[in-house]
Amino acid sequence: MRSVERRGKSVEDAVRAALAELGALREDVEVEVLEEGSRGLFGLLAKEARVRVTVRERASREQAVAEAAEWRETSIGARQPGKQSGAGCNADGGKDAREAALQLVTAISRAMGIAVTCSAREDGGAVLIEVNGDDVGALIGRRGQTLDALQYLVNLAANKSAREHKRIIVDVEGYRRRREETLRRLAVQLAERARRSGRDVVLEPMSAYERRIIHLELQNQPGVTTRSVGEEPYRKVVISVKK
Repeated sequence: MRSVERRGKSVEDAVRAALAELGALREDVEVEVLEEGSRGLFGLLAKEARVRVTVRERASREQAVAEAAEWRETSIGARQPGKQSGAGCNADGGKDAREAALQLVTAISRAMGIAVTCSAREDGGAVLIEVNGDDVGALIGRRGQTLDALQYLVNLAANKSAREHKRIIVDVEGYRRRREETLRRLAVQLAERARRSGRDVVLEPMSAYERRIIHLELQNQPGVTTRSVGEEPYRKVVISVKK
């Protein structure tokens, strides 16, 4: 696991410096406070805070896919003949990829013991499945890996016999929107860091969906270029200064 120690005027300042160095998000690290820091006479800084920040081990994408596949098999096996598994989800239209996706998401959630409601709408040529409910964190997983696995399986299953192939995006309680906003902010910060240092900045491995967000955010940023390197599931974005 990668780890750095950094100092700052406060613990939060030190943590932010460490995150910038690691190119990581706060949710993906463990923070150990080595020195709290203190202020001296008249509020002057007497002692800086010091922290050790460690990037957690990345969970196996293959394991997340396997878990989601197991949930799918369980839900299909438990389905009653002649019953719709998508109760609690609203879809208009005939039997198509959208309706199949809604039913499958609900069935997997029920197999996990999670009560959800979901709806579908067109979103830029794709079908967006929005899932809401209590205690839905298990559908998201660490850094959205379980959600990505769920989305992958839903795309395969829902489009297998559909009249028209549709790209399906599954979102839980607005997670993807919040994650996209976080990645966009991170991309801009790291691009500035690359410009200041004149050196490449390498991000943590990301899914193709998240890498695309970084590439799009920085495609018009002056002075930097981006590229993806490595093999899945460890493929990552590199931000470089234009020569």
